[in-house]
Amino acid sequence: MIGELTPLQQERRNKILTAAANYFSKVHFHEADMDQIARDAGVGKGTLYRYFQNKDDLYARSIEHQLELALQYIHEQAEKAPDLVGYLENIITSAVEYFVDNPIAFNMVLLSNSARIETIAQVVASVRKKYFRNFDRRFQEGIEQGVFKPLNSRMAMRILDACILHLVYDMRRNQSTTKEEIIHNLKEIYLNGVLR
Repeated sequence: MIGELTPLQQERRNKILTAAANYFSKVHFHEADMDQIARDAGVGKGTLYRYFQNKDDLYARSIEHQLELALQYIHEQAEKAPDLVGYLENIITSAVEYFVDNPIAFNMVLLSNSARIETIAQVVASVRKKYFRNFDRRFQEGIEQGVFKPLNSRMAMRILDACILHLVYDMRRNQSTTKEEIIHNLKEIYLNGVLR
């Protein structure tokens, strides 16, 4: 990996990461071919190794890149809310919409959740930690203001994350629902519970 990247180098790196994510989201890691990724990115194979140590590194960084883009978007949308309930509603809406509308990002995030490779787990934990801090802060505000029940904010976020990923996966696989229905039901259940 080269040192500090120029804007042109960062653009090329992002192009490689996008091509790699697209490719990795369709084939098993062990079947992935670096030559094909280079062709898909429109660069020489040697260029891949200027930016990434090996296939493992490229795989980890492509997951990191997709997860970073997704969480950045979701949390930017959440911050537009006028209040704490709106913050949670915006997380639900933007996450479901993002993952439905961006199948490559969804596949890479789903792969990262099922990966048993320690490097991938560390990359995912690092990216999520940055965004979780904000969720935790906002959730604690909600508890202090009496808007939210005094629950473990980490569990609240993980439950929401797992529900979103599972429901979008199920929608993609079975075509049995719509993103609007997922958003509506998630908001109702997550924000209000199922008890009368």
